[in-house]
Amino acid sequence: MKIALIGFMGSGKTLFGKALSKFLNYPFIDLDKYIEKKYNIKIPQIFEKYGEKFFRELEKKEFLNLKRKYKNLVLSVGGGFPCYRNNMHLLKKDFFVVYLYVPFEKSYFYIKNDKNRPLVKKGKKFLKKLYEKRFPIYKQAHVTLLADIPIKELIKKFLKIIKNKQKKYL
Repeated sequence: MKIALIGFMGSGKTLFGKALSKFLNYPFIDLDKYIEKKYNIKIPQIFEKYGEKFFRELEKKEFLNLKRKYKNLVLSVGGGFPCYRNNMHLLKKDFFVVYLYVPFEKSYFYIKNDKNRPLVKKGKKFLKKLYEKRFPIYKQAHVTLLADIPIKELIKKFLKIIKNKQKKYL
């Protein structure tokens, strides 16, 4: 089974993804970290040097490569990935897509001082608008989980959902 975690910056995709992958004994990949390691360049540097459009194309290319490579996978994608072109459709086609929902103020609290997030530099007002713009796209996921709870509880909720939908996604 392939599971994709989506959500706004600071929603806990990586934290939850690592814990879930350990529990399921699946590989875990954070797409942004994967790109940084493979190309030996940080995401903010890609944005500065080549622009967002270049990054989004690179992100899609690597997503497609990973999709083909793994049978079972927990994949965390950046907050903008599902919002670019037809990426949400691609995600839903081959992955069980989980939207980790966190209210904006909580998300902002986690990311406001993070220098590795290029969009944070644009300020709180910009991020709030971006959050609101992305919300309807995120809501297209197979399931939405309130991620503002302890990881163990979140995993229990997720497993209960999977058990009910197992035939469709396994």
